[in-house]
Amino acid sequence: MDTDKNKNILFPLVTVFCVACATLLLQIIQTRIYAVVFWNHVVYLIISMALLGFGISGTWLAFGKDTWIARKLTFPVAAALFVLTTIFSGLWVPQWGTSLGHVFLSQKHLLRLLVTYASAIMPYFFVGWMLGVLYRENARRIHVLYFADLAGASIGCFLAILLIRPLGAVNLILLTTAMVAMPVFLHEARKRKIMLLPFAGLLALILAHAWYSTAIDRQILPDRTKGFFALYEDLGPDSGKTVELSRWSILSRTDVVGTEKPRHKRIFIDGAACTGMVLDPGDTPPPFDPEKEALIPHRTPYSLDRTFEEVLVIGSGGGADVWNALRAGAHRVDAVEINPTTCQIVQNEYREANNNLFFRPGVTLYNSEGRSFVRSTDARYDVIMINAIDTFAALSSGAYMLSENYLYTVDAILDYLDRLKPDGMLCITRWDYAGETPRLFAIMLEALYEKGYAEPEQHLVSASRDFWTAVMISPKAFSDAEVARLKDDAARHGAAYYYPLPEAERISPFQKDLNAYAEARRTGTQEAFFNRYNYNIRPVSDDSPFFFHYEKLKNLMAVLHEKGFPDFVRGHWPSFMLTLLLILLSAALFVFIFLPLMIRGRSKIPGFTRWLVYFCLLGFSFIFVEICLMQRFSLLLGSPARSLAWVLAALLLSAGIGSYLRDKWSIPLEAALVLLAGILLVVAWYYPHLVRSLLGYPSWMRQAMTVVLVVPAGFFMGMPFPSGLKLISENSGDAVPWMWGVNGGATVLGSVLAIVLAIHFGFTAVLLLAAAGYCGALVLYITRAR
Repeated sequence: MDTDKNKNILFPLVTVFCVACATLLLQIIQTRIYAVVFWNHVVYLIISMALLGFGISGTWLAFGKDTWIARKLTFPVAAALFVLTTIFSGLWVPQWGTSLGHVFLSQKHLLRLLVTYASAIMPYFFVGWMLGVLYRENARRIHVLYFADLAGASIGCFLAILLIRPLGAVNLILLTTAMVAMPVFLHEARKRKIMLLPFAGLLALILAHAWYSTAIDRQILPDRTKGFFALYEDLGPDSGKTVELSRWSILSRTDVVGTEKPRHKRIFIDGAACTGMVLDPGDTPPPFDPEKEALIPHRTPYSLDRTFEEVLVIGSGGGADVWNALRAGAHRVDAVEINPTTCQIVQNEYREANNNLFFRPGVTLYNSEGRSFVRSTDARYDVIMINAIDTFAALSSGAYMLSENYLYTVDAILDYLDRLKPDGMLCITRWDYAGETPRLFAIMLEALYEKGYAEPEQHLVSASRDFWTAVMISPKAFSDAEVARLKDDAARHGAAYYYPLPEAERISPFQKDLNAYAEARRTGTQEAFFNRYNYNIRPVSDDSPFFFHYEKLKNLMAVLHEKGFPDFVRGHWPSFMLTLLLILLSAALFVFIFLPLMIRGRSKIPGFTRWLVYFCLLGFSFIFVEICLMQRFSLLLGSPARSLAWVLAALLLSAGIGSYLRDKWSIPLEAALVLLAGILLVVAWYYPHLVRSLLGYPSWMRQAMTVVLVVPAGFFMGMPFPSGLKLISENSGDAVPWMWGVNGGATVLGSVLAIVLAIHFGFTAVLLLAAAGYCGALVLYITRAR
């Protein structure tokens, strides 16, 4: 009997593991492909809507085994349709090309975007259907299945990290289709040999796409408004523009684009953020000539008569800032670059083109995240340069993260100040755009106040040229002579000097705004300034590091008038998309999940309202914790990709183990939920301090500590969901896929809601809400029999 039981559970276990692994791998790789084709905020909209396929499949499945779709959508059919829709939505649709700038002007582009949304939902619908069937039919072994589910998903995280570089995104998409189809068709073929024929056809389709994977990859091109195209619009047909290198990583697709007339080589990240390479620099760096060269804004520190022997460049890219530091006379240049592909390109394939720039005496290139590096080094610098570093590439975890940036928070500025020599300078340049320049100014000024300087306003200067603004601070107050020198340099080269300025010289809006804010901060009236300013420029912290979200609700509809390149990457578009996503997800959940459930499921499910709220709370709380942990530990681990691999994998695997052991050891769920709520309070209040204290430790130790800190919460988070499904299955088998869908829908909506809440209240508040959610689930579980 035991042998028969093991055989009966083997196929569901293997299938759940493979499907879960393939699904998370698909989500990650699909995000990477869409990040090339679309702007990042559109990517989140697509991926979040696509994940609704899980919830919708649960609703259809819960209508019963005798419905038309249940009879027709057998396991092999669902697996085959997953293969077809994944290839269509993941590989063919991205080749069509959609321009965000034409969505409101062209029916063709609007239709393409709508088809992208619709097709992206389908693969998740079919795998959700498969998982729902397996959970319904094996509800008594739900804890074991849930363990296989979460273990498979954790493996999917690591497969994405390990395989995207050698295999590329196209082949990984095809791998997900094989992972889902193979166990299903091999199992069916044991009973019906005829199933080998359709399986062979699907396998041939997969192999054919794998054969042409390079050609397909070349056809996955960025939005026409991205720099990949926009920066070359004015070049003639003889420019010789070619894509010289293209390489996938978990962070992005990196392309090197070269032209001959004029001779340029640029490194593009997902077709948008780019950095130019320094080509053929001389063996001896020529010193700057301030009379002939404009040093504002990207070389502002070198305008002053201070020491520049040791320089830190955060975001070294193609090496322009490294070359500038050498020209200024630096004997030591530490260059920090987060993108491993960029590091490999400048050190290997283009080493000769940049004349060994990163191998010169005193120059060291580190593949690390800027904050992590600053906290781990004991060195002190004369200059720290952060030149226009963006995170507009969509992150690997899809809807789980938005454009957060730990480089531009008050906590970050304090870290940089700690690494400066007494007369050192920190210079950050950003686009001269809307709320961006004032917010950077407010953040850097706030850090000076927190440092306790007697007159913080005298430790800060700002100037702008060619739509770029430099904000520079120093532990040593800038003298009147230094301010006069910067003003003279600005006037000589057509730049604009912003701060400090006497009232009579304040002409441009930024000159007026920055000086007015400094005065408001000095007099303690900054809140009144924030309230009347057109953008939200309040300083951001590590608890809510959303530097680029400076919108106010009243301005969101301005997207109807924003159609230029700068507007798509900043301005109101990201916030508009986030708000739109929240509205669309809420509406879709109500129409496709909650409304059918209330109409047809209320009478079938005893304690309907109680279980509905219970599974919603679990979905919201789980994703709240997941997002907050990935955000918090991305700073410790040095990149969002490492955070995805270690945090998500550790969280899911430990949750799966918790699910299995809760059933095996009969752990009381009441005790587990009480312990979980207590752990989350520790995570919310204590972990931020612990993360900062661990930043200086070696990489292996930070990774190990991440796992140690994530596992306790994950262990108990894996218990309440399968326990609830097992209980509800005793009264209604069809309720299992329905509550599976409710939980999945709440998770998708919660992924967006968590970001909205974090932007306004911080990640600590989101974690406290998660703890409250699990407490609510505890109350519902305890009172379930009443």
